[in-house]
Amino acid sequence: MAIERNDSSFLRRLVHEHAGISLEFDRDDLFELRLEPLLSDFGVTCVEELVEKMRSQPEPHLTRLVVEAMATCETLFFRDFHPFELLRTHVIPQWLETRAPGEKLSILCLACSSGQEPYSLAMLLDAHFPQIVAEGVRITACDLSERMVEKARLGRYSRMEVNRGLPARFLISYFEKDGEEWQVVDDLRHRVDFHVVNMSRDMPPGGPADIVFLRNVLIYFDEPMKKNCLRLAGDLLKPRGCLFLGAAETTINIDDSFEREQIGQAGYYRLAAGLHHGR
Repeated sequence: MAIERNDSSFLRRLVHEHAGISLEFDRDDLFELRLEPLLSDFGVTCVEELVEKMRSQPEPHLTRLVVEAMATCETLFFRDFHPFELLRTHVIPQWLETRAPGEKLSILCLACSSGQEPYSLAMLLDAHFPQIVAEGVRITACDLSERMVEKARLGRYSRMEVNRGLPARFLISYFEKDGEEWQVVDDLRHRVDFHVVNMSRDMPPGGPADIVFLRNVLIYFDEPMKKNCLRLAGDLLKPRGCLFLGAAETTINIDDSFEREQIGQAGYYRLAAGLHHGR
């Protein structure tokens, strides 16, 4: 049975209010699919009963779980490949040439989901820029979902997850087989600092950063929330820092303080001249 329209409207407002996420009106099936695992934990048998419980007995814990369940957590190692190649061939070599004496690389991953993106960055640095790792590098990663951040901190992935985008040589070098799962080696895992952050309300830690990843996130937000996220990203960037968005995302007509630099099949954004962290 399809969820009642007034119930789906309630859930949409709730998710937007607490996370800034805009859910499509033609995808009510997502509520049934994503909220079903919560039903038995809260003593209800259907989404309608869950909504009634939320209306009559509001609980912050239940609200958080519902919002987290409705957030899209799709991710994979080295997603889209080209941004990581651009980092390896252009962005990081340029940073090495222009950095101040003793400066250490700082990277921030926003909406990191279950951790594949920051671990991909850590592997890239270890494999291709060992001198940066030896000098000390700071990788900070954040996500709305406590469940996803907990999984990311553990660094344990299924066979299906490591088969999605992870080169075989990196699986051999940076993971250990543990039963039916693969565990990120401690040395790499400890290089990433994970935090629970709601970008609609919180200022993420990790700034000012040389590189900010905010990829495949803006597509889930309405324009005011997109503006807010880009403002946060700008405030978290160093003056010559690089912002990476998803392939289908842009700052055009949203935040004119950024300028795009395209190199080959990938690109990134920098703050326009005269704008800097703390603008």
